[in-house]
Amino acid sequence: MISKYKHLIKKIWALIYANKGTFLLAAVLILFFFFKDESSNFIINNFSKLDIVSFGLIYYVLGIFCLPTLPLSIIAGQLYEIIPASLAITFPVTLAIFTQMLFPRTFGFGISSDQYIEKLAKRFLKINKLKKMLILSLVRANPALPLPVYSALTLRVLPPQKKINILLSLISAFLGTYLIAFITVIFVKVSSIF
Repeated sequence: MISKYKHLIKKIWALIYANKGTFLLAAVLILFFFFKDESSNFIINNFSKLDIVSFGLIYYVLGIFCLPTLPLSIIAGQLYEIIPASLAITFPVTLAIFTQMLFPRTFGFGISSDQYIEKLAKRFLKINKLKKMLILSLVRANPALPLPVYSALTLRVLPPQKKINILLSLISAFLGTYLIAFITVIFVKVSSIF
């Protein structure tokens, strides 16, 4: 019976091996999904009275390790005004993305060498840099997309060997993150009224 499924098992193993960084990220996210209440309570109880610099530092650390940051985003919306809260989220996330780009094997989980990232990046080959930057900004504005996936895609689409590519990557990360941070903070402000 096992020999009947041997071919299928090999295919699944090849898929996992070709995308091992993403599977590692998925394992981390699933682990935190099971402990989301505990981690959210810990974050809310311990980080809800921070000054903005300490807040940014903690957000950065959580971001580079792909730990849940939504509770901190909600706290930012409650503690600070709209623009400072949005920036308190945007700067640490942009710095976390830059760190993941500098150390893609460790903080980026090696996702930049995953097979599907390579396939996605090929779609960007004939697009000019400005359009790449705008598309990457929109991709970054997707709140469901983990930071290492965005960092890996950026590494493939705008390789960091050229300084202009690093600058464009950081600008697109900043713009996309600011957009979603601003929307999140507005949502928190509006929901707290009701």
